[in-house]
Amino acid sequence: MTRKPAAKRLLPLSVTATDGAKRFARIVDQVRESAATYVVTRGGVPVAEIGPVKGRRFTAGDFADLVAALPATDGAFAGAVREGLASTNRPKVPKSPWAR
Repeated sequence: MTRKPAAKRLLPLSVTATDGAKRFARIVDQVRESAATYVVTRGGVPVAEIGPVKGRRFTAGDFADLVAALPATDGAFAGAVREGLASTNRPKVPKSPWAR
């Protein structure tokens, strides 16, 4: 049996501040997994909204594309950009406690 992804809701869900505090981890999971939006109410009045982050992330790959689209630069600048990208794209491996 395959699970179908949840359809994105057009209207936000409503949650009281008390219930939201009790179920915060589950609410964050719903926001992450299905882009749900919650309106937090206190005394029946909306006071906050919990939802997906709006906006675009800018990755190292996006930066490389941006630099490639710019007018030509001297070799030193291009080399520094390549070196910076290489250092940020390297996974951090913890030192082995057994290494000598």
